[in-house]
Amino acid sequence: MLIEGAGLAAATTLLAWRWRRDQILLREQRRGFVAGCLGLLREPSLTQQGADYPVLRGRYRGHNVELRPLADTLALRKLPALWLSVTVEDPTGAPGVIDALLRPTGAEHWSPSERLPHRLPTPPSLPETVLLRADGEAAGALLPLLPAGFLGSTHAKEALITPKGVRLVVLVDEAERGPYLVLRQARFATAGLDADRARSLLEQAITLHAAVRARRPALGLAA
Repeated sequence: MLIEGAGLAAATTLLAWRWRRDQILLREQRRGFVAGCLGLLREPSLTQQGADYPVLRGRYRGHNVELRPLADTLALRKLPALWLSVTVEDPTGAPGVIDALLRPTGAEHWSPSERLPHRLPTPPSLPETVLLRADGEAAGALLPLLPAGFLGSTHAKEALITPKGVRLVVLVDEAERGPYLVLRQARFATAGLDADRARSLLEQAITLHAAVRARRPALGLAA
């Protein structure tokens, strides 16, 4: 019994060591994901928790912005997805929150969609697969400002307008099928975020932010 107990303890220790080693390797591998975008921002700041993807914040064209990769492993019967959230974190003057979420699965833990109480009808200008929700009737006035061109693109996932800023979410990659089916490990082939793509998304987010700001007089809001 003592020998069996010692063997079990050794096996447990080995598994714990391997897990810590894998977490360290994963952290280092992911740390460079947004490195190619550091030059896009003024005063860039990079933060990383554990083995999560790092978050890049800074200033872009006079705005506070954030680039946040999101590894989504919760959706059932689907390969894990790697999303990119691009946020302009400056006040918009919007009268509420409105969210457009494409192809919702219920596993979008990073989205506020399920917490917004009002569902809005989908206009013909937006894809049929979009779920529109808002926090109140006033936010419905923002519906014409949702970026139809962005939401109609292949990799778009979400457009969010709030009084505190705007956010766009796109698909970056899906997990490799083999490692996920065999080992349940979410490995993504994309090693780094393309700076040109990040710049394009930042520009689209700033355009949306400016459109909301410009809409304030029509909504009866102070400048």
